[in-house]
Amino acid sequence: MENREFKVVGSQATTLFWVTIGLLLAALSTHVMADGPAYSSERFRDRELLRNKSLRNKLRSTKDRVARGQSDFASNQESLDRYYSKFLFPMMTQTNAIERVTSNPLGDLADHRRNLLLDLKNAKSENFHAYLLKRLYSAMKHMVENEKQSYHPAVRYNAMLILGELNQKEEIPLGSNKSAPDPLPEALEFLRDQFVKENQVDSLRVAALVGILRHAELDRLREPPSQPLSAADKLQIAKMLMPLLESQTPPPNRSMAGHVWMRRRCVEILAALRLTDESGKVFSAVAGVFDEDGAPADLRRTAAEAIGQIKLPPKYAANPAELAAKVANLALEVSSQELGNLDRLQPQTQRYTPRNSTPLPTRLPNLDAEDRKSYADSTKKKQDEPESEEEILMTLSRRRLLTTLISVEKGLSGIQSQVGSEASLDNLHQSVNGLIRVCSRKSEDASTLYDDLEKEIRVLRDRLAQLENVPEKPQQATADNEVAEAPAP
Repeated sequence: MENREFKVVGSQATTLFWVTIGLLLAALSTHVMADGPAYSSERFRDRELLRNKSLRNKLRSTKDRVARGQSDFASNQESLDRYYSKFLFPMMTQTNAIERVTSNPLGDLADHRRNLLLDLKNAKSENFHAYLLKRLYSAMKHMVENEKQSYHPAVRYNAMLILGELNQKEEIPLGSNKSAPDPLPEALEFLRDQFVKENQVDSLRVAALVGILRHAELDRLREPPSQPLSAADKLQIAKMLMPLLESQTPPPNRSMAGHVWMRRRCVEILAALRLTDESGKVFSAVAGVFDEDGAPADLRRTAAEAIGQIKLPPKYAANPAELAAKVANLALEVSSQELGNLDRLQPQTQRYTPRNSTPLPTRLPNLDAEDRKSYADSTKKKQDEPESEEEILMTLSRRRLLTTLISVEKGLSGIQSQVGSEASLDNLHQSVNGLIRVCSRKSEDASTLYDDLEKEIRVLRDRLAQLENVPEKPQQATADNEVAEAPAP
């Protein structure tokens, strides 16, 4: 269960990061420019709610009591309808300030999304949860796909994010019955349909990818009576993502950075699905990232980590050294780049004494009481001084490098776990771990960090050079089978 809790928490943390990036992509979209088209908003059918703040607070309080099971659901359903359908949902489509209510309705969208999901997560009343889930699913679908309305892209993007977060059963974080959330199956189907929709805007495709990834990550945590995704469902998702993953050039009106971001999400979804691929089609698409000319390091880093999670097809399992060398070469490339950064850093800074390196003596025989206090104050002030420029730059360098090295290590570990111990793979793994150890400890100065990194880089480079002469193992002939479901390696 500890692993499950870790997975859920990790999923939530990474989803938050992707949502943040997605919001940036949406904000940069040409559809959101100030001089763009005029957007529609849902009409408020109950104007009294806009004028009367006390009434809004009363309805909100009623909603909270019903959600906690402190008030009857049936007798308060009319109040719930009034709050959600006549106030909150229309409010989530507005673009202009509303007097006495909000000065920035688009800026409030993230808060509305968070509060709605908390209403569901914390609901003690099953009737309330079922009611809100049904209403929310219907309202958000309407905002995303209504052809008669022209809602602001941020409104539609926010609605799509909410759909990806909906659960038919909420997480139980504590107690003997603790369990992971069970995502709403209907929402996944809608996300897929919107992703493949012709002429779909990128902001909605980004939000769909975030939601699909969440469904894929949580699928392995489902317990009866909930049913996991079928092999056919997983195959459909994989086929849907392959064209985007294999497309190296972005379409018109999409930046290269946005295109790479979307391709990385495709890689992560394919890894989370835990497919086996006897034909090697899916795995080849992921591993093929390393063969692209000028593929960004972030994309290759994501692919490296995914390789550690996907079961190796026979043709790759028969010759793992070649694949491992491509993964490890990313560590060599990024480490060499950071080595160059440190080389430029050394002439700019001088050696420094690390903070806290001069402890306050327990005995100061030649100082009177006033001098002792002055000495203590000066030492404390020195300890509280901010980090030097050299410290800050070295920390950033180590963190950048560690991000890639850890992904590479996961990729190599996944390969080794499936093919067993081989001298060439073991050597590469040891070299990458050596680089991780260097970056994990705090060096005295840039020169020391430079020397330690250079030593480990030299070892890794030599071991990669040796692999160029490693003979290939004979590959087993395999049929061109469809992708099928398989347990995690």
